Amino acid sequence: MDISIKLPETPSVVTRDTLIVVVFADGSEINWGEEESAEEAERLSKELEIELRAVNYVKWHVRTFIQDMKSLLKSLDIDENLLDSILIDGHSMARQEIKKVTVDSIIMNAKSGLRNTVFDKIYSDNFIV
Repeated sequence: MDISIKLPETPSVVTRDTLIVVVFADGSEINWGEEESAEEAERLSKELEIELRAVNYVKWHVRTFIQDMKSLLKSLDIDENLLDSILIDGHSMARQEIKKVTVDSIIMNAKSGLRNTVFDKIYSDNFIV
């Protein structure tokens, strides 16, 4: 089965000689790291760009799914506070079912603080698929 998806246009990842730089939709940049060679930086920047765009893609779909689910559950006349709790509990349970091996592989070879900084920026970006 051949599935084709369109990833968001941002963030993009560029190289400046051996430096890898993440560029966001608003033009801001974060230096991701430096490699030993320009070729290695180029190879890693392509991988990182796909990974970051895919994270952005998944974020949008999960957010949309939760918003749609909230609308469906509202039709059951559930109290708004209970509705939010149901969504949070359901989301938490689903995340716990993901194998630890899968979660551990989502590291992107970066220091935790830098990874979190990039993810915070992705979190604040809005896009349309």
